[in-house]
Amino acid sequence: MKALISLPILLSVTPGLGEAAEECCPPSQLQITNAFRGLMILEKGAYPYSGYSKMYHDEKKGKFAQDVKMEFENVGPMTLFVLEDYAGGQRYTVVNGNCSVESLKGDFNREYCVSQSNFKGSINMGLAPAGFTMSLFGVNYTKAKYEIYGEAMVQQISDKRCLMQTDMHIIRENSELFPMESGILFNATTSICNPTIFDIPKACKMTSAPRTTSSFGTYLHSLNIKL
Repeated sequence: MKALISLPILLSVTPGLGEAAEECCPPSQLQITNAFRGLMILEKGAYPYSGYSKMYHDEKKGKFAQDVKMEFENVGPMTLFVLEDYAGGQRYTVVNGNCSVESLKGDFNREYCVSQSNFKGSINMGLAPAGFTMSLFGVNYTKAKYEIYGEAMVQQISDKRCLMQTDMHIIRENSELFPMESGILFNATTSICNPTIFDIPKACKMTSAPRTTSSFGTYLHSLNIKL
């Protein structure tokens, strides 16, 4: 689950995931950690950041959560928790203890899925019969006013299920470069160790919970947030 391929010259187009189902998504239940580094580019300057994100994906319950701890070199530490409740139609976002709630529409989270049409190539890792195949896919989609594109290396674990191993993406707003980010995913399990992660955050249950505005926004992990 921890393989990292960083040599594109080794990639070769071979049969495998590119010939599988039209869309390949994570297991119906998944808990995984992402170690990431990125650079946000704004009119005020560049803001390097790094951190760890835990992702909780439960397609059966229609809930998706991310618990992020990160630090901007220019700004300092930041905590972010997001709960997407597709069954209840709500998105809860808690940034540094401050909650905001908005309506949520559409299909269950598909940001960790890959499409056959974006297949670029694959590489066989290890020796038979214990080897496995890693495949490279292009990532290209829009969300709100942002355009997201890049590459993701994934491992197929069943006919229609894939596990993302690494990703690199660039985000543009109105065709202007915004942040760039890359990550390595690890410690994956096909169950949710703590189901209470999908409970409404305490900060959002408080009727007097503080609401703050900020000097600039960022698009992090497919989330439009404010700092």
